[in-house]
Amino acid sequence: MADARAAEYRAVIEAACEAIRAGSGTAGSVRRLRAELRRIGRRDFFPPPERERAHAAVRTLADEFTPPGATAARAGRPEKEQA
Repeated sequence: MADARAAEYRAVIEAACEAIRAGSGTAGSVRRLRAELRRIGRRDFFPPPERERAHAAVRTLADEFTPPGATAARAGRPEKEQA
């Protein structure tokens, strides 16, 4: 089961990296990959190392393709506290 989850995370990593390389990332692709991470997470009882890499790849994709002027909340990221 752990190998299957790791393979699913690797597929998400590859999809995010390919979207970044091709410049084809959109808000829809970010939503789709985040939804896939949630689906995998529901079946992932013993997270492999690929889990964090997959989440990081999707965050990078979201950062790369967030439209100018979009707020952090609308981009799907928590807003940072003002100090």
